[in-house]
Amino acid sequence: MKVSPQLICEGLPAEFEAQLSGASPLEETLEAPELLATDAPELRGGRIFVTSADRLPRLTKLGQGCALLCIGDTRRLDWFRRHCAVITVSPSLDFYTVFSAVQQVFLRIGNWVLDTYQILEDGGSIQSMLEASAAVTPASMIVVDSSFDCIASTGLRADSAESPEGVPDGAAEEAGRRLPLSQVDQYLASYNLSMSEKEPFALEFDQLQSLNVNLIDANGYHGCLSFLYYDRSMRPGDSFIARHLARMVLRCVSQPRGKTETRNDILKRALSNLIENLPLGTLELAALQAASSNGTYVCVLMRPQRRSRELPLSYICNSLEEDIPGTIAFEYKQTSVAAFIRIDRLAPEGSRRDELERRLLPILVSLDMKAGMSDHVSNPLEARSYFLQASIALDKGSCLQEGPSLYRFQDYALAELLENCTGEMPVELYFTSGLRRLFAHDKNSATSYVQTMSEYLKHNMNVTHTAQALFIHRSTLIDRLERIRSLLDEDLEDPDERLRLEMVLRALELRGQLRNQLGGYSQSGSIPLM
Repeated sequence: MKVSPQLICEGLPAEFEAQLSGASPLEETLEAPELLATDAPELRGGRIFVTSADRLPRLTKLGQGCALLCIGDTRRLDWFRRHCAVITVSPSLDFYTVFSAVQQVFLRIGNWVLDTYQILEDGGSIQSMLEASAAVTPASMIVVDSSFDCIASTGLRADSAESPEGVPDGAAEEAGRRLPLSQVDQYLASYNLSMSEKEPFALEFDQLQSLNVNLIDANGYHGCLSFLYYDRSMRPGDSFIARHLARMVLRCVSQPRGKTETRNDILKRALSNLIENLPLGTLELAALQAASSNGTYVCVLMRPQRRSRELPLSYICNSLEEDIPGTIAFEYKQTSVAAFIRIDRLAPEGSRRDELERRLLPILVSLDMKAGMSDHVSNPLEARSYFLQASIALDKGSCLQEGPSLYRFQDYALAELLENCTGEMPVELYFTSGLRRLFAHDKNSATSYVQTMSEYLKHNMNVTHTAQALFIHRSTLIDRLERIRSLLDEDLEDPDERLRLEMVLRALELRGQLRNQLGGYSQSGSIPLM
């Protein structure tokens, strides 16, 4: 068993007043201690030698990776410090006490390593591994999985309402608790957590230091082991303990374990298959039929924007299900979260959507996500149609309105209808001859007849309201409308003609808005956009 000079220094009793200096390697290079003879010709590499300030030999050679533990201090140690790690302890100590204490450090570390292997062989209890590790580090410990669920912890402070990982005291007995959504934004914004980091890394969260090791193997990210320091500073030697413990925890996590499929799992698979237009089995059909009698749902499609892309989507799904009871959430194409949220229990009829928005908006803002919301879903077998509504709301809303985080389908249904009403033909092919004359006029005039006509139709051909919208006098508008009617040569009293003109103008306006949001432009020579 090899350890580092830092680990030995930190493992000695406090009354030793141990100090580490010199060329100290961070790697675990040292084996069991030896007493250093006064006539020793060299210090062999990979060993720690115990001596006292008055028994330092005159040496000609130091082996690579050796270390010296000296009782007391002397200027002669300066030469050793330039070439190896040097640990000094109080000069009042005797050889036997110091040597025995160093042996105890090696024995304690060695027994701990053997204990972790034994726990792994006995079934791999991560909680047992953390409890065994309390013998070699004073830090509190917590392990979260890839969904930020706490799966084991030790030593969390009872006087802290929640740890920085969002897990209260006694979390070992509350497996499944996860970092609250309210804290995710602060955590990621402050430290830009990297889930690809393979070496131990330090973070400070809410004035609390932590040492963290990601659980990563060839199959990807499985979670994180964190050492938390409430009343003491981080110890450099804990990096060795954290690395070994993380390796053993990862082996526990990677061990195949049987998992019983729940009714909720079957329902998620059924809804996912419906959305993907895949066939349903007997179990899936039964789960959907059972859900159809359980209440009213809405479909919400949530898509990360920037920072929350670092979060596992499974974590967001689990958190939604925990924060809003009755939610069925699952990943969609590894880029989004699809959620069917039961709303009949949220509030009395008439205020259910408002209550759902009140609960969703803080989550979306904190995670930097946007979401589209469908109409009410009374029959889960129609999940695909309502998912399409949520998808349309999200796509159209994100393009047409930058500000909001949550978009309702009904607010963008007309935009979707207008975009699809022209089919494969360009909207210009639906122009009447009179509408083309209006566009021709606008090319050579500062006054837009097309804009005037569009506003006139939007305001139900009300002259007063249209004039107010255009910021012109009512009589000016009346004169302009006479000239427009002359060029248009259409009967605006005919509801069919009026509907056709309004749909074409609205479709042009929508196309212009979408192109502006997407950075598009009108090609030279084409009919100008509204």
